[in-house]
Amino acid sequence: MLCSNCGRELDPLAGGCPCRETQQDVKVLTPEERESFQGITISDGPAKEDNNQYQSQASGQKVYFRQVTFGSGGISLWAKLAIAAAFAALIFIFLPLALLFIASVSLVWLVMRFIRR
Repeated sequence: MLCSNCGRELDPLAGGCPCRETQQDVKVLTPEERESFQGITISDGPAKEDNNQYQSQASGQKVYFRQVTFGSGGISLWAKLAIAAAFAALIFIFLPLALLFIASVSLVWLVMRFIRR
């Protein structure tokens, strides 16, 4: 099996890859170090940029994301019940009536066609 970090063959008896042991621990950068650091960082504090923008420092590309909400998101219980009742009426009343109407019109058409011959 190959190490996902360095690509070397893993030794099952060693219990892991030597590259994992040489990695340094995470440390918090001072503001001066953070401004001059050229690698990838994890922001802990408030960001200077807009919350809807993430800038990848590795590739120099920007990825934008937006969160879309419809209204306040707090639909009342009565509105939910009204919507559920409308769907139930559509499924259990109007759909069977439409199918019954289509079946009766088809039956009348078939009978009329049979009589005309």
